Amino acid sequence: MRKLLAAVPSGQREGSVDIASRIVIDPQGWLPLPDRERTGPVFRTVQKAVFTRHQLRMVYRRRSRTAVQSVVEPHGLIAAGRSWYLCASHDGDIRFTRLSRIEEAEVLTEECPDDSGFDMTAAWQKRREGFLETFEAVTATVWVRDDRWSDVQEWTLRATMTDVDDSPPDEDEWTCLQLEFMDHLHAMTILLRLGPDASIVAPEYLRQDLINYLKRTLERCQDDSA
Repeated sequence: MRKLLAAVPSGQREGSVDIASRIVIDPQGWLPLPDRERTGPVFRTVQKAVFTRHQLRMVYRRRSRTAVQSVVEPHGLIAAGRSWYLCASHDGDIRFTRLSRIEEAEVLTEECPDDSGFDMTAAWQKRREGFLETFEAVTATVWVRDDRWSDVQEWTLRATMTDVDDSPPDEDEWTCLQLEFMDHLHAMTILLRLGPDASIVAPEYLRQDLINYLKRTLERCQDDSA
């Protein structure tokens, strides 16, 4: 930042400092980052490979938790939400590896080929769009207590008020909402978080899935306490 400010004309420098002081970017949010998402020695090694344009040998774990060793040609780093991803080429394929899965990293002496024509932003957006297409969206009609409105707004893709013939679950203040979710797992997760402050009107299969899940959870807890 000091180097950038030094390059700014003196007449604009004070304004630049003022603007910078009024914007805070905190990827951690309110809660502490999990240990696996914190930047440490592995992050610094990967960062060095990216900045020096040298090949990187890394050991990472797949979703199946199988450890894999690979030599890649790094293009850059992407901060997506609270996680960092390495964009790198391996045998001509572009890969995005979550840094929290990289267990070991070593910068090699071999330099990377010129990638000045590579558009990392476009590659990331294409991969992200492909990822989102794998989800089957779920829409549910749900009575939600009014004091959980902010949670619903934060946790669902979209929440809009709707009218139904059914009455609210009780005399408290409720609003009937149409909630949109990424997929079935997303819907189940959020409805469980809302707990007794949500009552599903439709679809019936989602209501039954939630009931069955809670029954199995109760049975498991009872078995463990026996």
